[in-house]
Amino acid sequence: MWLCSDESKCFKADVGKIEALLNTLRDFQVMGMSDYNPQEGFPINVDIKNKRGKTIKKLSFKPLVGSANIIASRDGGNCWVVGVPGLEINPQSNFDISPNYWKMNLLLDIEPLSFKHLDVENFINPLQSFSISSRTDSFVCINAEKHFVEQKNIINYITSLGSYSAFQFVENFSIKESDKIYKILYVNKNLDSVGINFYKKYIQDGSLDFNLMYFKTNDNSIGTVKYFDFERLLIDAQDLY
Repeated sequence: MWLCSDESKCFKADVGKIEALLNTLRDFQVMGMSDYNPQEGFPINVDIKNKRGKTIKKLSFKPLVGSANIIASRDGGNCWVVGVPGLEINPQSNFDISPNYWKMNLLLDIEPLSFKHLDVENFINPLQSFSISSRTDSFVCINAEKHFVEQKNIINYITSLGSYSAFQFVENFSIKESDKIYKILYVNKNLDSVGINFYKKYIQDGSLDFNLMYFKTNDNSIGTVKYFDFERLLIDAQDLY
C-alpha cells in the first residue's frame, strides 16, 4: 500500500499513478547535456529516502515546453536532457505536487456478496428516498411511504451496482448545503461504511450543469462526478417497485 501525505492529511495513493512515476524514473535515459544553470532553480524536486527516512538521492527536474524530454540534475550536479524512449508526451504530470492528484479516483465499490445496507436520500423529492438492508435470506427495502419487498427487483438493483469514481478532486472549495441533491450511505458486511453527499454544480452563466455535480465524502474529500456514472445508483424509489 502506498500513502500520500501533506501537512493536513494522509490517505491511500493511487497505485497506478505511483507505478507511472516509478516507471518514469526507471526508464529515463540521458539524451544529451544541457546548458541550463542549476542556480536558476527547478520547479520539481524529488527526494528519495530509504526505509529509515534518510535521503539517499535528490533529483531535480525542469520540463521543456513542447518537448517529451525534461532537464534533470542529480544531487545538485550537472544538468542533462533526459527522456523516456518512445514516450511522446512530457512526463511532467507524473511529478504533480498536488496531493489531490495522487488520490484514488474510486469513491465507492459495491459488491453484491458483501452488501449490508444502503441509504439513498433524495433532497429534491424526499418521497423518492429509500433504504435497503440485507437480512439472513432476503432483502428489505423501505421508502417514505411504504415497505416493499419485491425480492427480484431489489436483487436486480443490487447486482446492477458496481464501482463509482470521482471525475476530479478540488481543494479549498465551499459548497452550499442548500444545493444538496442526494446523500448516500453504504455499509458492507464488514461494517465498513462510505458516506457521500452530492450537490448541484453551476456553469459560468449561472445555469445548472447537467453533466457534473459536486460531491463531498465523510472524510471531507471534495470534487466532481458525472451524473451519468451514478445513474444506476441514484435512482428514485419508484423505480424499484
